[in-house]
Parts: sequence; structure tokens; C-alpha cells
Amino acid sequence: MEIIKKGEKIQYLNIIKAVSIFLVVFCHLVILKYDGIIDNICMLVCWLAVPCFVLVNGAILLNKKLDIKKHYQKTCIIYIVNIAWRILYLLIYILCLNFDIQSVSKVDILKYIFLFQNLTPINVSHFYFIEIILSIYLIFPIIHICFNGNADGRKALFMMTIIIFLFTYFINAVSFLGEYVIEDKRISIEGLSNVFLFGKYARFLLLFILGGFLHLYKDRIQSIKGITFICILTIIISLGMLVLSKYLMYGTFEWRGIYIQGGYDKISTFAMSVAFFIVMQNRIIKNKMFSKIIEEIGTSTLGIFYLHIPILVILNQYVYNMIAYKGVIMNLLKTIIVIIVSYMIIRILRKIPILKKLVS
Repeated sequence: MEIIKKGEKIQYLNIIKAVSIFLVVFCHLVILKYDGIIDNICMLVCWLAVPCFVLVNGAILLNKKLDIKKHYQKTCIIYIVNIAWRILYLLIYILCLNFDIQSVSKVDILKYIFLFQNLTPINVSHFYFIEIILSIYLIFPIIHICFNGNADGRKALFMMTIIIFLFTYFINAVSFLGEYVIEDKRISIEGLSNVFLFGKYARFLLLFILGGFLHLYKDRIQSIKGITFICILTIIISLGMLVLSKYLMYGTFEWRGIYIQGGYDKISTFAMSVAFFIVMQNRIIKNKMFSKIIEEIGTSTLGIFYLHIPILVILNQYVYNMIAYKGVIMNLLKTIIVIIVSYMIIRILRKIPILKKLVS
């Protein structure tokens, strides 16, 4: 089995991470046309970002040697860094956005800082990604031992991914068909989830394990005749299904400020994300400057993840009202600016020993 060495950078994984963080920034606090159809399609593409991050995480960690002590130390650091950023967000809202801390109780503040609770109006909705990572990392050593132990361990994990798929994406698909296509809510098998052990982030555990398998069998997957064409076709069909899902749920093909409910629960999101991951496996960037840019963004995704919302919130408060034009191009420009500003801040923080952990 090929093991990813410590510090080794794999270009296709960095490309996926760079594209994913771009989509994450693109879809938050948007400057889009309310009635834009292209705007709507672009926003639906963004649903593949978080699944791809989890796929990459699994690809790296499951194909690396495991030091259990260091792993749980890293898990604790992720939690501590999460606490630090929650405090920083609180300070930013107090100092820059006139948040009155006296309007909330001390208990709510403590729950917000330490127990993953939201605190209105502080925008930490994207922090669910940290909850996903922590929930997976807590049981990761068991998964790693099964994945790297022997063939039986990998078979058991593969069977577990199928079971998780059935209890998440399949059950959701049946319920969706019943409610929005056949228009009969009685057609639902959600009761089956009562015998399912894993919680609300089960589908991300599936993606994490699947990422390990996709990287492990990368050469075998890429040897399949026409695999790139099949995956590109899958992406197009899956995106079309998401467009149709939004129409069935909300009666519109336009953006209208609507984030499709349960986007991560849909088979189309799963298929689109996995297909994109596979397409990227053979991508090589030969241009040295562009390759370096992708590498820098790809290795700075955690810092950009934490920094982009405060930057966007401040822009929304003081700049957005001055912008006359709204649309995909303006939102692309916003995304590029926020990533550049975030990266510049990251470069500064990396030079300060006590603060570099905040962005790495």
C-alpha cells in the first residue's frame, strides 16, 4: 500500500482544496442577481465544496501512517483553535459591528465559545465543518486500523460506506420523491433511520472513508476507459438534478436568495462531488507560477475558512451598499479579493509563533 509521507504535497488534492475554498467564499454573503438563473446554477455548484474537503481529508489521513497520540493531540488543537476563533469573531462583532455583548447572557456566551452553540447575530454557521472534522477524528483511529490492517478490514469499511449511503442519501431520495414528485408524504422510509447508529454527520463519514479508497485505488480508477467523460457527464446530470430539485421545492430556476434545504443530503450532491474528485485525480498544472498559486491556496484553506466570514461581514456592513452592479462577475471579484486579503493576513500570522496555529 502506498503511504503518503509526512509533508508530502499531492498536486491534485491541492487543486481540489483550492477550488473548494474558492466555492466556499463564493457562496457566502453573495452579490448576485436576485432573479439570475446563471447565478442560481453557480450557487448550486458550490454544494460540492464541503464534500470535496472531506474526501480530501480522508484521502490524506487514511493513506498516512497513524500515530494515535499525535492524532488526538491534533484533535484537541483543532478544538482549541475553534474556541480561539469564536472569541475573535465575538471581538470583531463588538469592535467593528457594534454588537452589544450586554444583550446576551454569560451562559449563552460560554456555550457559544465552548459548546458549539450559535450566538445571534455572530455568523459562525460555517463552523459546522469543524464539528464534522471533530466527530470523524474522534473515531478515526478505528477507521484507520480497519483501512490499513488487511483486506477484511477494508471490506468491512466498504460495506459500512454502502450501509451509510442507504441510511442517508437513499432514504432522503425516497422521501424527496414522495413529497415533491409523487406529492404523497406517506411515501417515506425515514423510520428506518431509527436503527442507524451514526448521527447527523454520517454522510460525511461516508465521504471521508470513500476519499481514502478513491486515493488508494486512484491508478485503477483512472485506468477505466472513458472515466473522465463519465465523470464530467455525471457532474452535468447531477447539477441538472439539483436545479430541478430547487424548482420542485421552491418553484423557481432563479437564485432569489434561496439556499436549497438539505443540499448535502442529496444523491446529486454526492455524485457531483465524487465525480469532480475523480476528474481532478489526473489533473497536472505545468505552469510553475499557477502551480505555486494553487499550492499556496491549497495549503491555506483552513486560514481562509476562518478569515473569510469576518472579512465578508465587514464588507457587507460598509461596502455592499455602494455596489450598484450585482451578478456572477461581481461575486467572482468579491471572492478573489477576499481570498487575497485572507492570504495576506495568513502570511503575517504564520510569522508569529503564538498565532500561526490559528491558520495551519
